[in-house]
Amino acid sequence: MSKPKIIFISGRFRSGTSMLWHLFEQLDGYCAWYEPLHPELLAHIDSVKPKADHRGIQDYWRNYREKPAFREHYQPQFGFQYLYLPANQAWDELKAYLQHLIELSAPDVPVLQMNRVDLRLAWLSQHFPQATLLNISREPKALWYSSRKHLNAQSQTDESYVDAYDLMQWSASLSDDFPMLSPEPGRHGYYRHYMIYKLSRLMAESYADHQFSLERDVFESQRLLDKLGQICELDESQLEPLRGLIHKPESFESASDTASLLDIEKDVDQILQDSGLSRYFPSSSPDQLKTLFPEFWRSQRYNKDRVVEELLSALSFQKRELTQALANQQEKDE
Repeated sequence: MSKPKIIFISGRFRSGTSMLWHLFEQLDGYCAWYEPLHPELLAHIDSVKPKADHRGIQDYWRNYREKPAFREHYQPQFGFQYLYLPANQAWDELKAYLQHLIELSAPDVPVLQMNRVDLRLAWLSQHFPQATLLNISREPKALWYSSRKHLNAQSQTDESYVDAYDLMQWSASLSDDFPMLSPEPGRHGYYRHYMIYKLSRLMAESYADHQFSLERDVFESQRLLDKLGQICELDESQLEPLRGLIHKPESFESASDTASLLDIEKDVDQILQDSGLSRYFPSSSPDQLKTLFPEFWRSQRYNKDRVVEELLSALSFQKRELTQALANQQEKDE
């Protein structure tokens, strides 16, 4: 096994990608970039501090400030357009941006941690064949609770709520290719969460060079660190300081709605089976599966009007929130 020339880290939000990025950030000889595809990257560099539960992380953005030339190719739409990106689809601007970050990292090994490439791994593998793709996953219900814990009870289950982890935005972007993600009034938000989670797992199983489970390989064993030691040719003196950077988050085992979430998982798993996705995706695209499973796909309608209405409603909500935040700030200033 030869030492990687380029490392891409992928995984769903709240799955441990920040922790994995932080491990590389501590190692000499690696240049680790945090969330380079974030649509608000430039604003975040100026104003966003590490989350309280990202223990030990002091600064997400050091490399961006030290290497400002990244701005030459960065575009906000990298974070929300073409979230499903097949291998043969051209996107020269994104390729140029990632290549630019790789070049800016020299002489260190570039490490790009990206939460917005779940369904782009085929494209990354095609256009950066020299890269090593690391994927980390987490049990889907734990992901759900972790990503919604800051919301009130009503907002937690609302699939159209504008949360911090872009569930509604992702669903809107993907619903053209995956119409089962089109908005459905009254549906529990876990449906969309679990559907995207499963599609992401199918993609990772096909294209990730190394897959890790946050539960099995981090919290219950030392496999992740042991494997990183092998992949990156690290000795124990380099690994030992990293062991103290791993912590186990709060448990969600006592959540009261586990049974209803399991029912949703069964429904989604059945949809994935009936559509052919569970067996043939990602080697076969949704368009190809429509010819193999026509009865199912005819029953799925991409509802553009509902998607637009959902996005406009979200925009209105965000404008109200911003207005209220500005009013509160004015009161404080007075």
